[in-house]
Amino acid sequence: MDRIQLAVPHDYLVGAVPLFVGIVLVVILVSAVAIGRRVRRRQPPPPRTPQPGAGSWHTNRDHGADTDRG
Repeated sequence: MDRIQLAVPHDYLVGAVPLFVGIVLVVILVSAVAIGRRVRRRQPPPPRTPQPGAGSWHTNRDHGADTDRG
């Protein structure tokens, strides 16, 4: 009977290349987060005063219109 070879014996690239690519991706992602945090730290903080219309729902009655458009 002939033997069918299912895998290449002693081929270390099959496991080493995906490991190397994974390590490179992790390094890229960690450095991107570090650079993003550094850039964010250099930006001025947002203003502490309330901004017009921030965090509120306005209805037609708030603007003086009593018509229902819905």
